[in-house]
Amino acid sequence: MSGIDTEKFKSSIGSNSEMAEVNKDTELVTEFDVQLTPTIMVNEIMIEDPFDYEAIKDAMDK
Repeated sequence: MSGIDTEKFKSSIGSNSEMAEVNKDTELVTEFDVQLTPTIMVNEIMIEDPFDYEAIKDAMDK
């Protein structure tokens, strides 16, 4: 496991110290009805095709 602090990782798992972040992600998935990964949103508007550069650019320009 190159580059990973395994002791910190084990400690985080044991203490559930990152659960608030996991729960925040879960709440966002539910709130915005995210169906797939990756999902791209611009100003709370979901881009239908996350690989459509022009749609992403247009949403950002608006």
